[in-house]
Amino acid sequence: MELKDFLDLFDDTLYIVRDGNGDIIYPTDDERRAYLEQLNPRPNDVFYSAVDDKYYYLDAKKATGSDYLIYRFSDVTKDYHFLNSYEVDACTGLFIRRKFLEVFNEYLLKLKENPEDFSVVMADIDFFKKVNDNYGHLAGDKVLKDVAQTIFTNIRSKAVYYKDGKALTRPVDILGRYGGEEFLFIMKNITSENADNRVNQIRQKIEELNPEFVYPNDGKEVHIPVTASFGVAHISKELLEGMDITPENVSEVAGLIIEEADEMLYKSKRNGRNMVSLREVYDMSLNNAKERQISR
Repeated sequence: MELKDFLDLFDDTLYIVRDGNGDIIYPTDDERRAYLEQLNPRPNDVFYSAVDDKYYYLDAKKATGSDYLIYRFSDVTKDYHFLNSYEVDACTGLFIRRKFLEVFNEYLLKLKENPEDFSVVMADIDFFKKVNDNYGHLAGDKVLKDVAQTIFTNIRSKAVYYKDGKALTRPVDILGRYGGEEFLFIMKNITSENADNRVNQIRQKIEELNPEFVYPNDGKEVHIPVTASFGVAHISKELLEGMDITPENVSEVAGLIIEEADEMLYKSKRNGRNMVSLREVYDMSLNNAKERQISR
C-alpha cells in the first residue's frame, strides 16, 4: 500500500506517520517533528499541546500488509472541559440534566445531515425511596453511583488516559442523570432489536448488582437489592429524513422523544417494574406508533 493511499483512510489532517523502524517520516518539517518527538504521546493518551492551547486524543492504525503506522490526533478540548466542569453531576459523575439536553440537541442537529437509527432510554431505580428510608441517604447515594456506573460501563464507550495517568472516558453514547433516581441515555446508530437486547442486558446487570454499603459509624455491611425499570423510544432513520429539525425547534423535538421514553417507562412500572418497554416511533404525532413489551 502506498503512503498516500494509507493516509486516505483518515479524514483528519493532523497526524504522525512512522515507518517500520519506528522513525517519523511525516511530518517532514524538522521543527514540528522534533516537537512531536518531545511530546512523545502514546496511543490512547490525551495530552495538552501548548502550540494551539488544545487537548488531543491520539489513536493509531496500521493497514494490513503495510509497514506504515499512522497516529491520528483528534481535538477533544470540548470533551475535556465537559468532564471537568460544573456540568457534571457530583454524585454519579454523569452529565446533569441541562447539559445532557444540550448535548442531545447537538446530536439531533447533526442527524439532519447524517440521519441514523437511535434509541432514547429512560431508566428509573425501582422503589428508590424505600432504599433511602430503610438504609439511609448515604446508602442511597451508593446505589445511585453503582447503578450509574453499571449503565455507563455497558453503553458503548472508549477509555483514554491523560498523560499523568488520570483516566478520562469519552462515551460514544450519551448518558446523564435526569433527576433523582432517573437516568436518560441515547444509544446511537442502533436498531430497535439491538436496543432491546442492550437495555435488557443493562437491566439484568443492575438486578445482579446487590450493592454493598458499609456504615461509617460502626462498619456494619449491608447488601441492598436493587432493580430498575426502562422505557425506550426508538427513532428510525426514515423518520428523521422526513423531519425538518432546526435550531429553533430542536428542543421541542428532543422533548417529544423524551416524553415517549418516559411514557414507556411508566408502562414498565405499571406492569410490574424491573422490565423494559419499547416504542418504535413512526411519526412524531405517534398515531402509528408500534409498542412492544419485553419482560424478563
